[in-house]
Amino acid sequence: MSDSDVKTGSQEYVFKRDSGGRLRLIGDFEGYYRDHSDPWGQSGNDERMREYYQYSRSTLIEMIRRHGPFRSMIEAGCGHGYVTRMLAEAFPDVTVSGIDVSATAAGQAQRFFPDLNFRQGDIAAVEPPVADIYDVVI
Repeated sequence: MSDSDVKTGSQEYVFKRDSGGRLRLIGDFEGYYRDHSDPWGQSGNDERMREYYQYSRSTLIEMIRRHGPFRSMIEAGCGHGYVTRMLAEAFPDVTVSGIDVSATAAGQAQRFFPDLNFRQGDIAAVEPPVADIYDVVI
């Protein structure tokens, strides 16, 4: 785990080392979103993460533009919806939605960005959480 994980507390919810020192997935994303107001500093307000998010998000937009145009896209693992909102702003003629395994995260995203569509769903589930077809899946 990195120092960043220790500072954000994600090591208690996402991964944990077992007695043999191996990293194991815990995957308590619901707990992490319930207990932390800005997991992983995804709002971009976290000074440690701001530069990384600005770079990665602008690179994502550039990549999508190179391969477009598209009619619809969904962000899987949307968290609080900051990237979903950024995509909707960058591509105003595209229907952009977000999905997250955490009902808390999806609900918070919907409250933060009520003009966008967010839902809870596990993309690793046997039955797909969405029936729609998307041109872009992030």
